[in-house]
Amino acid sequence: MARLPEELVERVRAASDIVDVVGEYVALKKRGRSYMGLCPFHPDRTPSLSVVPDQQFFHCFGCHVGGDVFRFIMEIEGMSFPEAVKHLADRAGIPLPDLEYDDEAGRRKNRLKEAHALATRYYHYVLNASRHGETAKEYVHGRGIRPETVARYRLGYAPETGDALVRFLQKRGFGREEIVAAGLGVEEGGRLADRFVGRLMIPLEDIHGAVVGFSGRRLDGGSPKYVNSPETPIFKKGRFLFHLGRAKAAIRRLREVVVVEGHLDALRLAQEGLENVVAAQGTAFTPDMAELLGRYAERVILAFDGDEAGERSAERAAPILLQRGLDVKVARLPEGLDPDAYVRAYGIDAFRLRVLQGAESYGAFRLERLKRGLDLDDAADRARYLEQAARAIAELSNPFEREAHIEAIVKAYAVPKDLFQESVRRHLEAQARKAAESPPYDRFAGRIHSSDAGGQRRRPRTAYEAAEARLLQEMLARPERISEIMDAVGGGWITPEGTALAAELYALFYEGIAGRELVPKLMTALEDLALKDFLTELLLEEAPPLSPAALADLVATLQVYPKENELKALYAERSKALDAGDFARAREIEARVRAVRSEIERLRRRA
Repeated sequence: MARLPEELVERVRAASDIVDVVGEYVALKKRGRSYMGLCPFHPDRTPSLSVVPDQQFFHCFGCHVGGDVFRFIMEIEGMSFPEAVKHLADRAGIPLPDLEYDDEAGRRKNRLKEAHALATRYYHYVLNASRHGETAKEYVHGRGIRPETVARYRLGYAPETGDALVRFLQKRGFGREEIVAAGLGVEEGGRLADRFVGRLMIPLEDIHGAVVGFSGRRLDGGSPKYVNSPETPIFKKGRFLFHLGRAKAAIRRLREVVVVEGHLDALRLAQEGLENVVAAQGTAFTPDMAELLGRYAERVILAFDGDEAGERSAERAAPILLQRGLDVKVARLPEGLDPDAYVRAYGIDAFRLRVLQGAESYGAFRLERLKRGLDLDDAADRARYLEQAARAIAELSNPFEREAHIEAIVKAYAVPKDLFQESVRRHLEAQARKAAESPPYDRFAGRIHSSDAGGQRRRPRTAYEAAEARLLQEMLARPERISEIMDAVGGGWITPEGTALAAELYALFYEGIAGRELVPKLMTALEDLALKDFLTELLLEEAPPLSPAALADLVATLQVYPKENELKALYAERSKALDAGDFARAREIEARVRAVRSEIERLRRRA
């Protein structure tokens, strides 16, 4: 998108208090000058996210992600910077000018969304106001889907004509390649045809409410029952949960989400007032989906279909959710019923009371499932079950739940407790070894997150890096000293991030930016996300004022650094000359070594 005017960005920032914004996603508690909460960007079991209101930034001590209110929205909502500004502007009621895309990828995505918006209107019209939609309208009515639900979710119908949507889009300026790229048309024998024909059309909305795909359901019982949009630049099946955009507020409020298999299951439950529901839409559950739910929920109730396939799906999904640190329960439906059919037969109150409130922990569900096909009166089958049960119990993250299941197994099967505990312990150790060999799933490219705030740490700073960081902190905390430090250090910073941060501080100083304006302006100026992480890390560390002597000592440490590197290189060169028998060259190098040592001593004395 085109670059936003700086004064507009600052107006949106000023209207978006970071504690209020982060608090909409994370439960925060005041601790000293900051607020603490569980980080939504990595599996966090102890609060490691710090939000600092007086300087309007956040930083996680576990995964080291940090930044301003825009960075937070970019990460948690998967938005670009302009999209995050627009999101917060809408939240604050600040009108923005029309934003034009100035990059090819952005223009392409925008065109694909425009095509889907038009297709949604077209399908919805066909269902409600065309003779082609009569059968579909009867089907929808027969399923108990009310007119207001049809309107709210913009349900539609794809006619059987074969190319009606293609012609509709072409008349509105969309080319052949764009229609195929959007997944709305297919090439058939040299002609362009509609991908969806003779199907009830369910729009698939992204987290922000834009239609990015469709799911088309056959009405005659034929196969395949559903056809979904293919993967496109705007639709990634592994990162999509149906109804999440509409449900996220209720999920965040209740800290609980109900996951069903089908779109119509989710629509039925939402229509009857159960808003915190999403559908996995028949695709394999992925870590990305678990990460999406982890932004809003603490507990997940899996309410899959009441058949063997549904229970197998729950078995596959639950471990992924548990790995994300979520509490997982499994709701059992009567054999042959899905949530939609159950609610039609018994009502939403029965679904809440008997199905959701009766949901059992994943551990209990898994242990019961392991009994299938085994004769527990048979010694070999019983031993096989106990070994599988020990492995399943070891997979549970809650130690109290593990202990409860151990006690229940020991009591039910009269097995020695120490023997069974030893089996569980072996599986726990095996899982720990496996986890150590493969880093945890990470949605941030190139970044590995710790499992909690006490997990993986960054490499400790060297003495030179520590000196550099302390001088940068002094400039951040006391901008009036920027000129003094700039004169002393100049361009002699050591690390790439230190050099870049110092350059931005110098530039802001020359622009006359200081005081409370400095950090927000710096956040906007830093486009590299790793630099934002580095900046917020520095801001959170204690930085008492530096005395003149302490400042001089730190400056000397930076100045000594290149000299010591030069000295190491000279030592290596001298050794090479001696090995080659070139003693004249070795004497020349030794003279240079003495000169560099003298320069290092002079710098240290001056400090």
